[in-house]
Amino acid sequence: MTDLAVAPDYAEPFEAWRVWRVVGHGRELTLASIVKRTLWPPREALAAECLKPTRLLDWVRRRQPHPAPAAACECGIYAGTLECVRRYLTDTLPDARARVIGRVALWGTVVECDWGYRASYAYPVALWVPVPVRGRRSSADDLAAGLERYGVPVRLLPSDRIHAPAFERAFG
Repeated sequence: MTDLAVAPDYAEPFEAWRVWRVVGHGRELTLASIVKRTLWPPREALAAECLKPTRLLDWVRRRQPHPAPAAACECGIYAGTLECVRRYLTDTLPDARARVIGRVALWGTVVECDWGYRASYAYPVALWVPVPVRGRRSSADDLAAGLERYGVPVRLLPSDRIHAPAFERAFG
């Protein structure tokens, strides 16, 4: 008997929104998860893995690692609607030089969840660096230049415009 290939849910990567921390990694600026200590490698897809802490009971039962995302777990690479994710731009995030928002391509297994989507693989498609209304634009310029190593468009956006209906209509 031969194995049948399973047809993918989408023929192309699915796009959604995401917020990242920007952290220093060596001499480079790197995108990082806002929840976990996961760094996003430039010019290569991020592959999800289950980072749920193993409880003693799981170890005793010999719980095996599973592919991410799994329906019975909360693992996977998260993304969602613009409305859902932009609230993370105003949260205080540890160890972050800044926060950026962007579109992200999701592929592999993509699971819809309460917060949006969880996927097996992801890579940024475009990034927006918020420019403080009363701040130095030069720091935003430096961030944008540092993030160009991801090979995707990096644009500056006045931070007061991220919540504007025009931004959502144009990119949402």
